[in-house]
Amino acid sequence: MVRLSSRKKVSENKRERVVRLWRIVEILNDSPQGILREHLANQLQVGRSTCYRDIDILKAAGVNITSNRYGGSVRYFLKDHTLPVLKPTPRQILALRLARTLLVPFEGMGVVRELDGLLKGRVAESAFPLSLASQGPTSTPHTLSEVENAINTGRRLRFVYHSPGSDEVSTRTADPVALRAVEGHIYLVAFDTGKKSVRTFKLVRMSEVVVLNCRARPHPEVDCATMFADSVKAWSGDSIEVVIQIPARMAAIAAEWPLVAGQDVRDQGNGTALVKARVAGLVEAMRWVLRWGATAAVIRPHELRSLIVAELSRALKRYSSSSAGV
Repeated sequence: MVRLSSRKKVSENKRERVVRLWRIVEILNDSPQGILREHLANQLQVGRSTCYRDIDILKAAGVNITSNRYGGSVRYFLKDHTLPVLKPTPRQILALRLARTLLVPFEGMGVVRELDGLLKGRVAESAFPLSLASQGPTSTPHTLSEVENAINTGRRLRFVYHSPGSDEVSTRTADPVALRAVEGHIYLVAFDTGKKSVRTFKLVRMSEVVVLNCRARPHPEVDCATMFADSVKAWSGDSIEVVIQIPARMAAIAAEWPLVAGQDVRDQGNGTALVKARVAGLVEAMRWVLRWGATAAVIRPHELRSLIVAELSRALKRYSSSSAGV
């Protein structure tokens, strides 16, 4: 019992010392003019000899602490007001390398460059048996870097935009507001000065991006959280309730691949389940339904049913004997 109590006491003393050492670093970091030894000891509620020992331990650990004499006492400083660099453990390096792989779509951003600098020359503990699927096309590092620069400096952007599904190419000038990431794709939310409205631009469709030498107008009216509250991916617009019927046996798949995060999937007790959700716009909801093939049917709204019927009709025409071209 005495031995156990002694071990517990030693453990408590070590814990108290670690806490005290960190407290010293915090106090010095918050004292650009330095702090007298007596004042430091009073704040820590320890004696001067304990203060001496703790300062020596911190110096030995690489904390750049200096001191000078001041009226018969000693004043401690944190030199250059900098803390020692913390070195990640091998397993932390492994985790950071995994995170870096997932950040490929953000190539060109300052935060990714910071992570690259941290990982440079560091070797992970071991290779983790995890295979990551290759991602689709992303923007060029130059495009993302220029967009980030415009947002950080509050300047206007000019770029060439390639409209999806057509040959239309146009030059846009916009006040950048924010970036939005969806499933590895990056979008720019910006106020299009030509269209005089807020638009969402996919960075992979942007080219010849130039940061202009003029200030972008602030747009406090743009609330991205509200704008994309019911977005399936990147579309914004009026919120519409949709109801889609699927086989009850596939309800778990609807949960794995949701239309939106806040959807409601309920078994109807008759072999079917209903997926209810509020979505911004119907185009992305249409694409989600079409992924289900013949197993899903839209109950409402009628506009979504009409969109799907029209899309399937166009698809069937491509397979008709007269237009197949085979």
